[in-house]
Amino acid sequence: VELITMRSKKSFAEVTAEVERVFAPYDLDKLSNLAAAGDPQKFIAYAKQVDGSAGFGMFFQLDMGSLMRPGGIATESKLYLIGSVITGQGLFRYSGVAGLGAPVRFCVSQRDGENTRIDIDRPTSFHSQFPELSASAVPAEKDARMLPLLATIAGIHWPA
Repeated sequence: VELITMRSKKSFAEVTAEVERVFAPYDLDKLSNLAAAGDPQKFIAYAKQVDGSAGFGMFFQLDMGSLMRPGGIATESKLYLIGSVITGQGLFRYSGVAGLGAPVRFCVSQRDGENTRIDIDRPTSFHSQFPELSASAVPAEKDARMLPLLATIAGIHWPA
């Protein structure tokens, strides 16, 4: 799996604020209720609303840095799960193993005195581990759409 690291001159707070501005959060209870109701039009309409112009929404975030600092580890770190239930269907129709990489996981971090970084496994590389997903165009779509978005957030040119 190919790890991509984007280094930013922006502060950790600036990068995470931009991530959280660009990727609207999914309300997981609402998403589950819509799925259970079985109305595909309402489900898709909600997903499109959340995905917005970015084409992806945020499923989850975890502030790991705040959990490390009390132990004396001088770092900021947030883990994000970003994706689209609509796009994800193009993976899950091949196999449930798609759940290991959909939604996509990436980390924004900054150790004291260092630049902020965004680390992500390249989606095409990550999904290539699973032969049953090889027919899906979604990993390449994620590479083409998500990586440039993250680079813009980091304030760098993509591809680097």
